[in-house]
Amino acid sequence: MNNGGTDNNWNQPTQIPNQVRLNRQQAQVRGQTFFSARSVLGNPLGVRDALRDDLFRTPALLPPMPWKDDQPPPPVGNLTAQTRGNEVRLSWVAPPATGNALDNVRQFVVYRSTGSTINRDDAANIVRITANESETSFTDPGLAPGTYYYTVTALDRLHNESIPAGMVSAQLVANSGGTPGGATDRPAGSFSRLTNLSVLAPILGAGDSFTVGFVVGGSGTSGSKNVMLRASGPSLSPLGVPGVLADPKLERFAGSTKTGENDNWGGSAALSSAMTSVGAFAFSGPASRDAAASVTLPAGDQSMRISGVGGGTGLVLAEVYDATPDAAYTANTPRLVNLSLLKDSAGGITAGFVVAGGGEKRVLARAVGPALSVFGVVGAAADPRLKLYVGEKEIGANDNWGGRSELVTAFAQAGAFDLAPNSLDAALVASLPAGNYTVRVETGDSTGTVLVEVYELP
Repeated sequence: MNNGGTDNNWNQPTQIPNQVRLNRQQAQVRGQTFFSARSVLGNPLGVRDALRDDLFRTPALLPPMPWKDDQPPPPVGNLTAQTRGNEVRLSWVAPPATGNALDNVRQFVVYRSTGSTINRDDAANIVRITANESETSFTDPGLAPGTYYYTVTALDRLHNESIPAGMVSAQLVANSGGTPGGATDRPAGSFSRLTNLSVLAPILGAGDSFTVGFVVGGSGTSGSKNVMLRASGPSLSPLGVPGVLADPKLERFAGSTKTGENDNWGGSAALSSAMTSVGAFAFSGPASRDAAASVTLPAGDQSMRISGVGGGTGLVLAEVYDATPDAAYTANTPRLVNLSLLKDSAGGITAGFVVAGGGEKRVLARAVGPALSVFGVVGAAADPRLKLYVGEKEIGANDNWGGRSELVTAFAQAGAFDLAPNSLDAALVASLPAGNYTVRVETGDSTGTVLVEVYELP
């Protein structure tokens, strides 16, 4: 381009742009290659500007390489949207690592539309391609009043794209001055709360199980609570998770009383809609043997026990979702005030939880081993260690809680049972903004049963 050659057409600023336009008219041409890139980046005759500002003004995804690997990564989870002023703030949970390094997540793609259907084949709907896998939030600024719809996908190393997360929406309302928001504007669903617990864990043999507990209630609240409960096994396989449990079973309890169960979800349209509304990934099909239940529960202690049908073994993802829409939350709406997991520590324990709403939420996290012997638990872990993460960044840790007075106060505020001051149980308190967090528990060379707990604090 403009390099002293004898063909004067290369001295025309429109030459390259016109070639691109011509190529786009040819059905068999699927893209454009520029060589060398140095020539384009040098911006001769303004070519780089013409490409960037006109012909390629929207971001694009790199093509996958199916001859190397065509397995997409697992989808993201717990996509949430908050509004403030003229911006929408999104956050999501990165999927767990798989057994294949090629299928692990490397980036995320954020899509936006003003219609309730998002066309992912239209690059104009891409508003962000993250720099790496640790970026699990995005702020969409400078928006006009209106309703916006978002979804997020994951990309792996070879640019395979996951199925989209459940779509979320956000509404920006003009204030009296005609601009979105106002001085009293606050995030949608501004009552800070715990909204989700997820555990990826193995069922190791016939008779093995684990229990996920939660408490419905909260000071000043009244009424019942809608929740979505899931035990995903077969539907993890298309997401690249190896060695899944072929047929998980979910049993529900109120206190010690069994209140229901589900073996296979059966493709129910009502369940499918409920899963979409909380941002859960879709099951692989109506005939999959995953388990799910959408239920309305009274205040009090609730739990679900996860096991394998017919003595099956393998990985299962257990999830509890708060199914109350953000817009419906008030100070009187019952919340999930405690999330817990009782499980053997073999291989370590990882549990995720989500804080939603405005402001910060104080939480108490505990990993209880030795204190379980008081309740007749045999084979409790001798010395659990607790770490708190946001993404892959460690933001808190404790080995032995040490009888500290601030933790004693937190136990009382949360209604948690006491721990002996010199016990080797672990606990910490943290103030967390809205986002996705992970608790990891390790017990060293020894194993045993551990109770992992996350409580909201006033």
